Amino acid sequence: MSRAANQGYWKATGKDREVRHNEQLIGMKKILVFHNGRAPEGLRTNWIMHEYQLVEEELERTGALQEIHDADEYASADDEVPRKSPNERTDDCTSLPPCKD
Repeated sequence: MSRAANQGYWKATGKDREVRHNEQLIGMKKILVFHNGRAPEGLRTNWIMHEYQLVEEELERTGALQEIHDADEYASADDEVPRKSPNERTDDCTSLPPCKD
């Protein structure tokens, strides 16, 4: 997966952390730090991002993926999701460059 952006890149830092629900491992969490410039000379910034990844083997074993799929069937792309407007933000994200595909 590319973590490159127009003005820099996201770099993983630290170790992956377990994500648990009712003491059951359901995924992993990785912390990424944004660096301005090109690797490996990029300058570290104070921007961080949390990346989550499901542990599918365990979810399949317990049947939790089926529950997620069943719940997904009731949701539609046209469903309204309440979101804060940009004017309601408490942080300033204007200096964060957009990600590249």
